[in-house]
Amino acid sequence: AKGVVYINCVIDKTGKTTKIKVLRGVNSELDELAKKYVIEMPNWTPGEQRGKKVNVSFNVPVRFK
Repeated sequence: AKGVVYINCVIDKTGKTTKIKVLRGVNSELDELAKKYVIEMPNWTPGEQRGKKVNVSFNVPVRFK
């Protein structure tokens, strides 16, 4: 199967990926695989607002070919 799974997640104050959900999926198998890839990503640089680290909502397209 191929297509693009759109994932929404929150990058927390420590840079970890949390609250992962599928916004638009292809099928259950690819949706779960995309979630797994997002969970296993290395930590991000956390967002900052007025000098303080904050949680940031982020959309990630995962493309399968």
